[in-house]
Amino acid sequence: GTLAEQDSIDLYCRVRGISLTKNEERVNNDYLSGIPDLYLGESVTNAEYIVDIKTPYDIETYMCNLGKDLNPLYWWQIQGYLALSGAKVGEVAYCLTNTPEYVLNYEKIKLLNKMEVPTDDNILYKEKEKELVNNLTFDDVPLEDRVIRFIVERNDEAIDKIYKKVEKCREYLSEIEELHHQRVLLATKVGESEENSEEME
Repeated sequence: GTLAEQDSIDLYCRVRGISLTKNEERVNNDYLSGIPDLYLGESVTNAEYIVDIKTPYDIETYMCNLGKDLNPLYWWQIQGYLALSGAKVGEVAYCLTNTPEYVLNYEKIKLLNKMEVPTDDNILYKEKEKELVNNLTFDDVPLEDRVIRFIVERNDEAIDKIYKKVEKCREYLSEIEELHHQRVLLATKVGESEENSEEME
């Protein structure tokens, strides 16, 4: 996904008819930290709309998003980005882009080794290689069919739940830290006591 991220952004922008640049700025508040992929608006901290780009590995992992609800984990991720950016609406966009050439070549080598044929001129290999390339390159697919979009509206109740969960996590970590501190003190006292006993002997 990361390797083809820019290709996915370019594809998304072409389909939407807009021009956006990959955001590199990390945004923080008292509870969350993140880097939204794209945003529309004055700045990433004063945005009108945010976009998270997902790049499926192949046609199968792309198509499995059709006719389904957005993965709940990604819904919550967008809520976090909306909280950080101030935006009211965002989306997750699955973009079907060609596998980078060097990754495709690596997959061909894996296929060749798996089939245990003498050379890549083998007829059976050629058939499988064609199938592989077809599953990992998509120039024959219309651009508008290569982006699946899930719109996510801001939910302030959900964002409040995130913040409360973070507070609970902090309380738990504080308890663990205190427990660890007490164990260290106890171990130190036991060690000192044993040293004193040895000196008295």
